[in-house]
Amino acid sequence: MSKRVVLQRVWMDENQSTGSLIVLDKFRQPIYISPCIERGDRNNERNVSNVPTGTYPLVWENSTKFGMVWELKDVPNRSECKIHVANMWDEINGCIAPGTYLGELNADGYYDTLASGDALKRFHLALADVQEQGTTITIFNSYL
Repeated sequence: MSKRVVLQRVWMDENQSTGSLIVLDKFRQPIYISPCIERGDRNNERNVSNVPTGTYPLVWENSTKFGMVWELKDVPNRSECKIHVANMWDEINGCIAPGTYLGELNADGYYDTLASGDALKRFHLALADVQEQGTTITIFNSYL
């Protein structure tokens, strides 16, 4: 496979997960890295939990809500897990939101993704040459 995506989680509670979304080239070198947020771990409940750790097919497809986005496939008991623009953890229903950096938008005590649209455009650009065949995403936890 020419490129693949890795999501390395570094922090999580029941509401939010934070980590790094990374695109690796065919030499396993990082060509894209951004902070990201997800929902927290709620036992893989639909719409309120992050995606379980594992490796999943990542497919480029058209979403009626978000336009062209990457979607994770074969997630157990889940569907419509996408990588899309969002700023706050409660705007994400089991999806992943990249950002240019993390900051505080709403004083809820959780990091928010800032410049999420710019980060998503760069993510799409990094994967532009694999849109037809797709790739994979590997999600793992590495809490420090």
